[in-house]
Amino acid sequence: MDLRGGVSSIEHGYLIDDEGIDLMLETGAFVVRTLSTFHMGRERYTAEAYEKKTRLADAAIERLREAVRRGVKMALGTDAGAVPHARNLEELGHMMKLGMSPLDVIRAGTLTPLS
Repeated sequence: MDLRGGVSSIEHGYLIDDEGIDLMLETGAFVVRTLSTFHMGRERYTAEAYEKKTRLADAAIERLREAVRRGVKMALGTDAGAVPHARNLEELGHMMKLGMSPLDVIRAGTLTPLS
């Protein structure tokens, strides 16, 4: 199922393209991005895997900034299993780096999934 099929959220949304952003705005869906996964220690990866992760992080931040700029709703989330539990508040700081205001970040962590 995808946005055309009625889903209300996209998890991660790392490489969301302009068509995906348009569909999210049209349907009112939101992104549950999980940027904390990009901030895990280098020691967990081979050099090649870490380089690939860094390239993906740069591309994801660029695309998610565009989604924020255009008004896509964001919700707080973590990638359970990859990021240790009880560290989801770190995600709030990452959201601000996408251009979200402090108030929008608080809303994303409390209200967005309910609206």
